[in-house]
Amino acid sequence: MDNMKDDTSRLEDLFKKFYLDTATPEEISELATLLKPHGQTALELVLKKIWINEEPTDIFSEDHADAIFNRVLSHDRNDAAQIEITDHKVRRFSAFTRIAIAASFIGILVLGYFLLSPPSKEPAVVVTKIDSTEQDISPGRNGGILTLSNGEEILLDEKANGTVANEGQVKVVKEDGQITYEGENESGNYYNVLRTPRGRQYHLVLADGSKVWLNASSSISYPATFSNNERVIEITGEAYLEVARDLSKPFRVKLYDGSRIEVTGTHFNVNSYPDESDVKTTLLEGGVRVSKGREILKLKPGQQAVTASNTMKIYPGVNIEEVMAWKNGFFSFQKTGLKTIMREISRWYDVDVIYEGNVPEVSFSGEIGRSLTLKQVLSILDETRIHYKIEGKKLIITP
Repeated sequence: MDNMKDDTSRLEDLFKKFYLDTATPEEISELATLLKPHGQTALELVLKKIWINEEPTDIFSEDHADAIFNRVLSHDRNDAAQIEITDHKVRRFSAFTRIAIAASFIGILVLGYFLLSPPSKEPAVVVTKIDSTEQDISPGRNGGILTLSNGEEILLDEKANGTVANEGQVKVVKEDGQITYEGENESGNYYNVLRTPRGRQYHLVLADGSKVWLNASSSISYPATFSNNERVIEITGEAYLEVARDLSKPFRVKLYDGSRIEVTGTHFNVNSYPDESDVKTTLLEGGVRVSKGREILKLKPGQQAVTASNTMKIYPGVNIEEVMAWKNGFFSFQKTGLKTIMREISRWYDVDVIYEGNVPEVSFSGEIGRSLTLKQVLSILDETRIHYKIEGKKLIITP
């Protein structure tokens, strides 16, 4: 018990440094090590001591905060870092709720540090700093560029809530990080393009009520209203869609490689980055048909269609949480190679990744929060002696 008291004092100091982003990699490692033997008790005591009198800036429901807190304390390898903050209501906080919110922020990051460690037979990606004075890069955020039918471009990052444009009789409305379309055009087609540059993501509600979440470095082309007997959009990059059901108007998605997805009402994720070797369509709910040329695949929930060159294949039993990690605020890797990881980092942190010398082929398994800075993410990938340096918008990887 005395050891725990001593550890709690040290944990408090390390937690504060971690939260203020002043902890060194060695101190982060020490923090993870001290948490392991005491688990929930140590985490709860430290959080109570640090946060009981703090007022959080984000507002969640008490029930949801309790659930987050319990999951963070669970130490479950497959669950502890997979927290999705969804709809919430405004209310005053009890002390326990404040602790819960603190845990959701700090607990995910710190517990994730050692929960993300891959099995001993599989090396993690290690990144060793070259220069401790190097710059850091903030994570991506909500934002995008909307191109109207007349070619006008609107930077949504800078627009206040309210009507941002008119397409015929249709109003384009921005509200709390998403755009929606209100009204209907009796004639004429007004096509819009929503593009998320690197380091941005955005949420869109189409004229029929279908919801689209765009990952970084992605785009969607669509009409302001669906006036024909079908609903057709085009997507490049990654997007998650919840399609409004309408049997009279089939919903079709065109992808850059010539693939098509057809649905009537369903939830699915599509990953179609041109710099990736495969195009992946993952079904969460409902049913879809994926086609390319004359070949057609029908998916059931939990299945994934993979198109590579001229081949198409269905993979059953896909890890949905891994697929949806980006939308829920995480990077998720399962024996993922370094270059694949770096492509995701490049999109989210808006950096060009450059390799110098013979960088070893290593892989990594685990989840990392997308709210961390670039240096914080790189510090987690810390076991295989890969060096890096940041120069402006360049992330240089060396052996």
